[in-house]
Amino acid sequence: MLSEFILELQQVGAGAATIRSCLGLLQSMYARAVEWDRASANVVKLVAKPRAPRLRAIKPLRPIVVEALRRQMLRNLDHGLRDATLVSVLAYAGLRPEEALALEYRHVRRTTVLVEQKWVDGEIVPGQKTSRPPRYPPLLDALRGDLREYRSACGDPDGLIFARSDGEPWRDHDWRHWRSRVWQPACAAIGIATITETQSDSTPR
Repeated sequence: MLSEFILELQQVGAGAATIRSCLGLLQSMYARAVEWDRASANVVKLVAKPRAPRLRAIKPLRPIVVEALRRQMLRNLDHGLRDATLVSVLAYAGLRPEEALALEYRHVRRTTVLVEQKWVDGEIVPGQKTSRPPRYPPLLDALRGDLREYRSACGDPDGLIFARSDGEPWRDHDWRHWRSRVWQPACAAIGIATITETQSDSTPR
């Protein structure tokens, strides 16, 4: 039925990105159904999803823009330091959202950051989005300082760097909320174009 659904979407002109979004929603729904014992398996994981090739070049934000975003987020006294640190990890280590949300303090080495696992809607699983071996982006001085400050403010914890208040990994709605309520307003506040197409790809490969 899912394969037929994909074919119907293709026949009416839906693009690969739209189809993947539909299947991502269905996969999240099935995940909850399995969690609530209303389904025995997440069948959407078994269906091959169409590839969505990148149509635009990646344009990294300049450090001056990154720091402006961080300053804007730091104005929030409740979770501004967390948000600013997440931006540092994304910008200065080049991690994808699903990699940043799976990052643990043990992965922060002396000169590098170990990327060996990913976040999938509340679960931390081994591997990367591209199914490649672990990678080691350099640990820049700016990022090292930001991580040290955030860890100290949190009481020098171990485990996940970015976790919910209960210590568990973020859920998909937490990421969507952060993107719409924190990231986009900060972008608008400093006068840069808001990025509306950013999303975490929580589909295991």
